[in-house]
Amino acid sequence: GDAFLYKKRDKNAPAGMWLFPLHPSAMTRDERTSTWTFDNGRMRLEEIPDSDLVRFLDFHPTSMSAGLSPLEPLRSTLENEWNARNATSSFWQRGARPGTYLIHEKNLSQPAMDRLKAQYDQLTSGSGNTGATLILEEGMQPKHMTLTAEEAQYIETRKLNREEVCAAYDVPPPVVHILDRATFSNITEQMRSMYRDTMGPHLAGFEAAIETDLRRAEWPND
Repeated sequence: GDAFLYKKRDKNAPAGMWLFPLHPSAMTRDERTSTWTFDNGRMRLEEIPDSDLVRFLDFHPTSMSAGLSPLEPLRSTLENEWNARNATSSFWQRGARPGTYLIHEKNLSQPAMDRLKAQYDQLTSGSGNTGATLILEEGMQPKHMTLTAEEAQYIETRKLNREEVCAAYDVPPPVVHILDRATFSNITEQMRSMYRDTMGPHLAGFEAAIETDLRRAEWPND
């Protein structure tokens, strides 16, 4: 949502300057001097005036001086996607079996419990151990925790996450191959919409920033 190009003036460069991208996370503004400082831990540039920057800003609902990435409102959605992926991976690493608890007639010490758990996981975890035979001693009984149909709907959860990301970026779902409600006629129109309605405003914003901060600022008579 916030991007910078730094104008490094050099008479030997094309058009008299080089343009270098500066990562916005390393940029801080000093309101007293109206200048910027760039510090990424490896390189530091101080007292950069606004006239030496080309700045691209996305809309921010609560600030006129900062940009907001569309990823920020998607934070919880992306966390949900990440956790769903981890849960699915863990599920298959354990041979696609739900969690298990062991019942023992007596009280076990903590070291004994840890040792028993490690032995059980070693014998049963992993897709290669699916269906393995396990012998339990001293009257121990295994009990499997079941998953409901709703809890197991990983695919539906991920499809919803993809659709939310599309909505945040205003991208028609067929563009990223979500074809659930696609027909020959509407998919053609939505592909056109990607260029006309999604990319068009962004490209106009890039053009406006370059026109204002670069072309007019450096070559007003060109």
